[in-house]
Formats: sequence, C-alpha cells, structure tokens
Amino acid sequence: MLAILTSHVTLSLIVAYFGRKRRIGFWGLLFGSILLTPLIGLIILLVTDDVAAIKS
Repeated sequence: MLAILTSHVTLSLIVAYFGRKRRIGFWGLLFGSILLTPLIGLIILLVTDDVAAIKS
C-alpha cells in the first residue's frame, strides 16, 4: 500500500514539474494529479497552453 501511495505522489510530482510553465501551473497540476490520477494529470498537461504562447 505504501509503495502504491509513494509511486502515485512521485508520478504526480513529475507531471507537475513538467507543467510549471503551463497555464494551470505546478500547483494546479500537482493537486489535479493527486486528486485524480497522474495519467489524467498528464492529459491535462498536454491539453493546456504554454505560458509563452499566451503572452504573445
């Protein structure tokens, strides 16, 4: 049980790290990935816009 929880949080942190430059940001993806699943967080990461694309 502890291994599953640890891997879930670790994968959520990885998804959130890659989403730090996205519109939803690090914290949004972290909480979304923890509450849902890291796979759903990855889909959200791929769908959201990059911050640099929004500014220009």
